Amino acid sequence: MNLLHEILTFPNEINEANQIIEHTVEFDGPPYYEDSFEERQLQYAKLGLKAARLASELRKLSNLPLRKANRYDPVKSLNEKLTEIESLKWQRNKTHNELTQDSGGDPNDIV
Repeated sequence: MNLLHEILTFPNEINEANQIIEHTVEFDGPPYYEDSFEERQLQYAKLGLKAARLASELRKLSNLPLRKANRYDPVKSLNEKLTEIESLKWQRNKTHNELTQDSGGDPNDIV
């Protein structure tokens, strides 16, 4: 995809992520709002990774030095968080599917 196009559409992606988070908050509940917290981490990790990639590509195009490495690597941290959340979601979906298959019923049926 064209780098300029990706940069120009990035604010829209931020808005979409915020809408997804807001939608999750609407249906989440106390006391911990776990789904909202998780969704916020997921969406912002995706945005952070994209921002880091765009910044890296811009540095290369502009012949600017790459980001200096130090103890904290935000890209590594964001990738780890993204992998962790996606794994948790996959495991929950798998468990849900197994439970609904074991019950022999439609998960949408009210008992």
